[in-house]
Amino acid sequence: MSMKDLYNFNYLFTFLNMLENKPEILTIQEAAEILNVSTQTIRRWDNQGILKSFRASKTHPRRYHKKDIVAYLQSTPQSGE
Repeated sequence: MSMKDLYNFNYLFTFLNMLENKPEILTIQEAAEILNVSTQTIRRWDNQGILKSFRASKTHPRRYHKKDIVAYLQSTPQSGE
């Protein structure tokens, strides 16, 4: 295993560990905290189709499935590459 592979594994493991105790449905604040970005970035990614959200109705706040956050983390190159 190369240092790059080890770094990526450790990075992903850290975030997956953080997700372990989170509910299956996340608020925009929780998603932003996990991904270490602002809520505005999460909204922008949603609008761009990078990260998928859902709402119970048009007036309800955005929510995110934990599995979508995990999929995003697994598909995104991490810093250090």
